[in-house]
Amino acid sequence: MESLEKLISEFFSDIDEKPYKNALEERRLYLDFVDMLLYLSLGIVQNAPDIMSGFVGIAFKACDDTFYTGEDISFYGREKIREIFRILLKKSSLSPGLPISELFMEEHLEPVEMLAFLLAFASDANRKYENVFETLSGADNEKRPTCGICHDIGMLFLSEGENDISILLRSDSYLNRILLEPSGGVLLTKAARPLVLGRAALSYACGINELSGDVKRCAYIIEPAGEEYTAREEEYEKIKLYLNAALKGDNGGIIELCATCGSGRRYLLGKLCRDMGCNVIAADVNKLLALDGALREKIVSDICIKALLFKDMVYFYGVDDKNEDTDAFLSLLTLAKSYIKAVIIGSEKPLNEKKRALFGNSYYLIEFPEADISEQKMLWQQALIRENAVFSEQIDMGELISKYVMTPGRIFAAVSGAVVKCRDNNDDKTVIEKSVLEEQIRMLCAVRIGENAKRLSSPFVWDDLIVAPESERLLKIACDRIRYKTRVNEDFGFGKKLPYGRGVAITLYGPPGTGKTMAAQVLARELGLDIYRIDMAQISSKYIGETEKNLSLVFDAAKNSNAILFFDEADSLFSKRTEVNSSNDKYANAETAFLLQKIEEYSGLSILATNNLQNFDNAFKRRMTFLIPIGIPDLKTREALWKAAFPPEAPLGADVDFAMLAKAAEIAGSNIKNIAIAAAYTAAAQKHDITMKDIAEAADIECVKCGMMGVKDQIYSAMI
Repeated sequence: MESLEKLISEFFSDIDEKPYKNALEERRLYLDFVDMLLYLSLGIVQNAPDIMSGFVGIAFKACDDTFYTGEDISFYGREKIREIFRILLKKSSLSPGLPISELFMEEHLEPVEMLAFLLAFASDANRKYENVFETLSGADNEKRPTCGICHDIGMLFLSEGENDISILLRSDSYLNRILLEPSGGVLLTKAARPLVLGRAALSYACGINELSGDVKRCAYIIEPAGEEYTAREEEYEKIKLYLNAALKGDNGGIIELCATCGSGRRYLLGKLCRDMGCNVIAADVNKLLALDGALREKIVSDICIKALLFKDMVYFYGVDDKNEDTDAFLSLLTLAKSYIKAVIIGSEKPLNEKKRALFGNSYYLIEFPEADISEQKMLWQQALIRENAVFSEQIDMGELISKYVMTPGRIFAAVSGAVVKCRDNNDDKTVIEKSVLEEQIRMLCAVRIGENAKRLSSPFVWDDLIVAPESERLLKIACDRIRYKTRVNEDFGFGKKLPYGRGVAITLYGPPGTGKTMAAQVLARELGLDIYRIDMAQISSKYIGETEKNLSLVFDAAKNSNAILFFDEADSLFSKRTEVNSSNDKYANAETAFLLQKIEEYSGLSILATNNLQNFDNAFKRRMTFLIPIGIPDLKTREALWKAAFPPEAPLGADVDFAMLAKAAEIAGSNIKNIAIAAAYTAAAQKHDITMKDIAEAADIECVKCGMMGVKDQIYSAMI
């Protein structure tokens, strides 16, 4: 007995009940406890402790006296060892925040399970234990602790009830589900099962809160927000409310954050982390679902176990129509909820009702609305403060917000990108120029609408667009509707009376070639917006429901893009609605009604171009913001078009008379441009200046092509 007490004092001579100073001391004392137990166990197995000095890698403390007497060691030392274990746990109870102490004080583990955890941790912490466990197991190459070894060691200080081996073999225990690696096919009823810490548990014991291995392929850590912004306060309060309800409820909960990309979900989660003192593990649903089922389950389990141990939260983002209906997605959520009570998911559309019903009252939906005008102003100002920048005098905040519907993420990104291009090291604050900011906004908002749309360039300005004065006036008024939308809707209060989106819908009508497309491009250039031409032939479908589906794809893709949607040759879909005499009439009317609904909901600018306004009924016309004629130009306008058709560099003959050409034929601007180009090629081939004869020949061909009378003779007669 005296030898035993001396041995124990070699490891714990002056232990006290004060809190652990830090995690290093905590680990050292618990591993000293493991060393002491293993030293005693080896002595029992070998019946001679002095031989232990010959084991490679073993650094146990030597003892001069032989402690083994052949008597029951537990009879003499159990109470002393129990007292040391009690003191270690007492120190843990006074040491919040330290990993092993937190784990032991949460009452998830029985004493023998605590011992199993310590043995498994020791085997990973130092290779010196390999030969020890091999000797204790009596099997070659068994270098890990087992349930049987843990049970045998537990006999040194635990009571028979505390040391019941069945406790170690419960498949649903915290030890086996959270801390240890799965048995890998070894039956849990066998005492030979090795005790191996899972990757997350080992990282936790070492205080390493990082992602590694396969988890890192699909997830990242959202760390606590470092800067405070006043945004999305209502949504933030809902997140806290629902999270608290999920954590306290028996069934936990699914919290869905439904918003467009860049709406502030990640920022709010970072803010929540800061307030709660934790992190969020954000996992990409699409990457997870692309993996093999077994690997996916392993990664999800590792993510949730890590979150459980470190008291972090889990956020599955990227939920969309393509993946939410799959059984794999449902299995993913179910598996996550089997580990942690509150699971947060991020989507752009709410889960369908069938999925929501599966979670009953434990499902919570938070939808993020578009940031209102006051919030957008505040976000722009906060972004400028963060970047130590100011807007140039060309930028009007009201006009900026009127033209561009921006998410919080895009606002900060736009200012940050503009600062990089405008920074002058000689100035205290960076002055952001209008053209640079608009370029950044267009880049951030660029979308791929798909095969049904094509982005148009916008090279034209007002001077290039030669239309009737009244048409030009209406086009400029339409621009004002975009520029001053914020002032009228918010400052003047008219926004409260608008039930739908506050966009603008324009119909440009007139014969082919009169400049409808150019007018749309001029508007895009003037407003600093991207313009997409929608291919109506691709949109329209003979199959029921396909046209509506195609339209939805276009408007969904364009949402928050600030793009102008230009429906060229709209007659194919938006023709005059008829009385319902057949099923075809019924569905044609439904398609038109659906388009009207989408245009009214769209917050941007929609432009429709048609050759025949009479094909549109009065109800349709009423729902357009502007109906602007782009007709056959009058005499004065045609003369201007003829002059504009020839570049300054073009070598014109002295006989070219633009006034005479304007009188010769009532044709559209595109026809005049075609004539000018054709005449230039004739002159180039014959190696002379462009003459009236060249133009007359080209005009004759163009008019006949368009179904008109030739004008060559008329021009020749006028020249005489």
